[in-house]
Amino acid sequence: MNQRPSAEEEVGQAISNIMRGNPVAAWGRGLLGAAIGAVAGWFVYFWLLDQGYDGLMIPGALVGFGFSTLAGRSGWYYGLVCGVIGLLLMLVCEWQSLLKFQNGPFVDFLMNIHQLNAPNKLMLAGGTLLAFWTGKGR
Repeated sequence: MNQRPSAEEEVGQAISNIMRGNPVAAWGRGLLGAAIGAVAGWFVYFWLLDQGYDGLMIPGALVGFGFSTLAGRSGWYYGLVCGVIGLLLMLVCEWQSLLKFQNGPFVDFLMNIHQLNAPNKLMLAGGTLLAFWTGKGR
């Protein structure tokens, strides 16, 4: 037999449909996921650095992954936002890791970014691409 859902179930289904269909809600959920991914990427990067490894691409990738996981939608503009957020996060991570050796503000770091070694430049580019690719969704 076909039973009718209860009032609570109908309200829950209506809210679920609104949340899935609302682009503003998708942006909000996506940005929350990006923030969670950024925090996780920050800690993983510095943990790996303490172990002697340089995982600079990881923060960017986790920003995109977190965004797309919670947003539940896809679009190149999501990827673009994730790429920018991921690049900024990776730049801050790199600046913080270099503070142990050099003292200076973030602006000075950005002015001298051309002095980074080639592997770090490649990891910044690769992490930005990963943030874009994973952030744009399926």
